[in-house]
Amino acid sequence: MSGIVAIVNFDGEPVNPDVLRKMAEQCAYRGPDGIRYWIRGNVGMAHLALHSTPEATREIQPLLSADGNLCLTADVRVDNRPELIPLLQVKGQPVNNDSTDADLVLAAYQVWGVECPPRIIGDYAFAIWDARAHRLFCARDVFGVKSLHYARVGPLLCVASEAQQILQHPGAPRRLDEIAVADYLTNNLYDEARTLFQGVYKVAPAHWLIGGPSDVQTRRYWDIDPNFQTLHRDDDEYAAHFLEIFERAVADRLRTQGETIGVTMSGGMDSTSVAAVAHKHLTQRPGQAHLVACSYRFDTLKECDETYYSRAMRDELGIDLVYVPAENFWLLDDDEAFTPSLETPFMVEESLERHILQLFAERKARVWLTGHGGDSLVGGSSLVYAERLKRGDLTVFREVAAFLRRFHAPVSSQIQIYWSYLFLPLIPEPPKRLYRAFFPKERLPAWLEAGFARRTQIAKRLTETPVPKKFSDRARQANYHSIAFLSGVGRAASLLERLAARFHMEPRHPFLDRRLAEFMMSIPPGQTFRIGQRKYILRQAMRGLLPEVVRTRINNKTNLSSHFAMGLRFKEVAKIRELLASPSQWVLNLVYSDCLRDTYEQSVSDARNSDLSSIWFFVTLELWSRSYCYLFG
Repeated sequence: MSGIVAIVNFDGEPVNPDVLRKMAEQCAYRGPDGIRYWIRGNVGMAHLALHSTPEATREIQPLLSADGNLCLTADVRVDNRPELIPLLQVKGQPVNNDSTDADLVLAAYQVWGVECPPRIIGDYAFAIWDARAHRLFCARDVFGVKSLHYARVGPLLCVASEAQQILQHPGAPRRLDEIAVADYLTNNLYDEARTLFQGVYKVAPAHWLIGGPSDVQTRRYWDIDPNFQTLHRDDDEYAAHFLEIFERAVADRLRTQGETIGVTMSGGMDSTSVAAVAHKHLTQRPGQAHLVACSYRFDTLKECDETYYSRAMRDELGIDLVYVPAENFWLLDDDEAFTPSLETPFMVEESLERHILQLFAERKARVWLTGHGGDSLVGGSSLVYAERLKRGDLTVFREVAAFLRRFHAPVSSQIQIYWSYLFLPLIPEPPKRLYRAFFPKERLPAWLEAGFARRTQIAKRLTETPVPKKFSDRARQANYHSIAFLSGVGRAASLLERLAARFHMEPRHPFLDRRLAEFMMSIPPGQTFRIGQRKYILRQAMRGLLPEVVRTRINNKTNLSSHFAMGLRFKEVAKIRELLASPSQWVLNLVYSDCLRDTYEQSVSDARNSDLSSIWFFVTLELWSRSYCYLFG
């Protein structure tokens, strides 16, 4: 993972080298292998290098085209190199197997222009200055794994990996965006372009940006094709096809310059599948990097502990496994971890993750594999049962009944499952709208100041779901929502990216792979969700690759909320009370402080009335405010 900066003064004013340098060095941790600059009159670019692949060691960025009319700065890993290189060669581009990923991106732009992003599979954020067209062209990968921000102020256009870099330009606005703050406090994730700072925006995942003398345009360049279907004869063929793509997604992310590849591995299906496939590939290729897995160990919170499953991965597959005692790490007890980034207040388990990344860094890792995004990609939707019943398929009753008999579900649970799986989804929409009007699912925290809530229209924003209707089948539509609009996953990916950069590592997420997403949306929804066998296709595909105790695990994901709750209700109470007792004046205008304190104390004394998640968003905003609000007046 690297970093980029680009400045264009469309009024012709020369770029100030000191400003460009200040913007780049604001995130110097992104460039452990050097920072390089290129300035030509009113255009300036910077590249912060992290050599995470063998090819990256040969990159010289910013990269000029042979005729000098194009200049590229890119944070990029191209995964479809074997397919892309021959296509470019046929078009007359002088690329080969030794070409760097930056070479391939620049060549792709020379061949296809603004239509090049769909041709590139991988994680990327790049900017290309096109002197002939007098424009800056930028693009961000399909799932937003790489960060990309911009600001347009009059004739000035700034682009950078992080918003905090743009804020270093004297022409950039320095005002907080109340709407973004309201979104943050209520965990509203649907606005993929807004940042905390007025006038500073994110290029949304799967979008490109063109900046010219008069305006900035953005457009979505990739989406799911609802008409494309993959049909096989039976479950085994679907699983084999899935495994073929999944193995490619993992293998493409094993290119590394480091001696070690780290993988965070719980006992669930997602991260263990990544670890198993990565281990298989690396052991089949002598001389490759060594895989090291890190797992959490819980000594008292047994409901969080997954050592039974992770030990099976170690004992049966031979994966090198290191345990981290999770109950030794609490965010607010870690002075370095609990200082949030200027980029965003969002933090969760940074103290734990920093410790794991330090372990990987000590083993000279430059790549960090995760199972991030697996829930969204292969989790599926229970609406598949209601859709089958709607089509007259009465065998759904037999399947549900068999599951309930197998696990001896009590009568109350049986009623709930029949209602939620089969009947509730078939109720027409008008009665549901009426019910939601009286019993809204998204309730504003009682401590949110009413005037602030009205100004930002946050109640309305929480009900807006900007996901286009592409499928009449509601199970497919739900899967599309999860796969193509990964807002929560994207926010976490950005957090992991910034965190990994501080340890000179690139996080890689095999489930966040475009090829895999397109395949998952093309198959019948019943291949993903079956009662008692969520992630069905992944389970089938991993036969013989995962230990059976992991592959057949019914509750395939342990909820770590108990660890989060223990921190807020016991370990970190004194610090949280101090933060709630004297909020910053700016933050104080957003909340009813007495109500906020009462809500927290109720959560501490009675776990059944817990509202810890919303309290945590306030706590992190307050930490952020104390660190940075002086910058905004």
